[in-house]
Amino acid sequence: MEKTPAQTTLLRGGLGTAALAMLTLTACSADEPAEFEEGEPAGQVEETSEEDLEESEAPEQDEEADDESGSAGQEGPLDPEDAIETIVYEVPGESSNSVEVGLHSLRVVDEVMLLELSFTGEFYDRDEHAVFGMFGGENLYPVLNDRQNLKQYTLLGPSEWDTWSTDVGASSLRYESGQTAPYWGYYSTPIDDIDSITVTVVPGAIEFEDVEIDWDGNEPRGSEGSEDEESEDENSADDSADQDADARSGADQDEQDEEE
Repeated sequence: MEKTPAQTTLLRGGLGTAALAMLTLTACSADEPAEFEEGEPAGQVEETSEEDLEESEAPEQDEEADDESGSAGQEGPLDPEDAIETIVYEVPGESSNSVEVGLHSLRVVDEVMLLELSFTGEFYDRDEHAVFGMFGGENLYPVLNDRQNLKQYTLLGPSEWDTWSTDVGASSLRYESGQTAPYWGYYSTPIDDIDSITVTVVPGAIEFEDVEIDWDGNEPRGSEGSEDEESEDENSADDSADQDADARSGADQDEQDEEE
């Protein structure tokens, strides 16, 4: 198809206009650079700021995690700094070994009484010790002495070797020097209404006197069974009186029989 002179003129005019526009843009970009070419594109700036933010926050989170894990590793079930009272025991025969005994609580729980202690050993003769070794190879049987009523409470359990307490024997868990070993022991609730008692860990060496008992709303065992005991005493007295009366009646009957 042949183009008319008018179409040829319009086509050439359009190409000339497009070429002029391209030359104008080229001159502008060469003489006056656009502002966005001086910096980084907006998308790259935002990505860089997010990366910087993540990098700045990551170390803080790691430090917090390290602090939490470190504190959890250092704090045991019983912190010796929370002890009500402490006694440092120099182990006999071991001049360089000692044990800090901490008293934490003595409270009544339902029908039993719970004693909480802690043992922190300082020793140099070996790397690790069980509580048995901390005390120079001595078994521990803490007792509670009610000196006011002349009564003693020992650990509950079927035997001396099987008690309701933390295992602190020779084969029990071992601790490094400076580590704290927790101890729990269960005793019978006191019979008498007392406010304090003496906790004896090692007789004549480690004694906590006048330790306050946390009753926590519970009552002594004596008060709970006092009415039953009184009724039993009355019944036994009545039985004795009846037996005496029967004996006298029988004796009188025997005398009557002899007279007849």
